[in-house]
Amino acid sequence: AEQHDDWIQQKRYMSLTSLEQTRVMMTANIIDSDDITSEIIRKDVA
Repeated sequence: AEQHDDWIQQKRYMSLTSLEQTRVMMTANIIDSDDITSEIIRKDVA
């Protein structure tokens, strides 16, 4: 039972870490895509 509890706790922490890393990557990609979109719009206007 103790090993099972350790496994559940480890899985929970791994999941939170994975979610945090995913959030950071998504935020970075959104910022990058905004820059690209702005450049495309500027080229269309010019």
